Amino acid sequence: MKIKFKTFPMSDGYGFPYSSRPDQEYLVLGIDNNQYCFLDESNEVGVLSKDMFEISDYSIPDFWVEENGQLAPEEWLWKNFFSLHGEPYLEWDEIWFSTQFMKGFEKFNLSFIPNRFKAAYDVNYKVNQINNYLKIASEYDTLCEDYISWEYEFGSFKSRGTLPYYLSVNGAPQYYKKVLLSTEQEGFDILKGLLEQIGSPLERVKPDVDKEWLGIMRNRILFSIWSIWGVRSFDVFELKFENGSRNDYLLKYGDDVFILSLNFST
Repeated sequence: MKIKFKTFPMSDGYGFPYSSRPDQEYLVLGIDNNQYCFLDESNEVGVLSKDMFEISDYSIPDFWVEENGQLAPEEWLWKNFFSLHGEPYLEWDEIWFSTQFMKGFEKFNLSFIPNRFKAAYDVNYKVNQINNYLKIASEYDTLCEDYISWEYEFGSFKSRGTLPYYLSVNGAPQYYKKVLLSTEQEGFDILKGLLEQIGSPLERVKPDVDKEWLGIMRNRILFSIWSIWGVRSFDVFELKFENGSRNDYLLKYGDDVFILSLNFST
């Protein structure tokens, strides 16, 4: 499907300029009730009211799915997916959103990636983003217990040694065994439960803690980790150490393994 502007605007109201050519056609990526999600000639994605456009090509992609007034790739039928586009663009800069967007966009079989979404394929960028969130969370926790240093870390993992495996901590080996946690639940749901540890010291010390903020932070970490594979079904292992002094978990999908550490030191 393609559309043209009826009355050509100088911008969409958010400082996002369009070409001055009134005959310009735009590829429709999806329809959200009264709005079109479209790709413009600058390789940007926009979401604007249907009233601003006329349809120049009525052909409908065969992979679009209809649900609750929406027509789009099924990957975009998350609750409020389209409404995340707007001012500010913070949510559209999130790597989890970019990943989900690209899962649907790939079905259009175009030879390019829209601006803003290239990070969907950059695992290193995603790992750095996850650690940025974890750093914010650890510093926030430390505010309420200055005698404890919280260390939340995430990164790729390579096994060391034979069973029992070990991690090198402060130059000394700490031995552990792996215990599979995701036997009856998907790894995504297990991980969501594990991330409840983030902010737990703050909740203990300050009953009036902003639980909404903590929920947002945990969700951003959760979906950012999810975005590495873009699937919910991955393996989660707990590392059981001989001295029981650490909280480390392995997340595995295919040949990729990452370690999530939720630890503290006094």
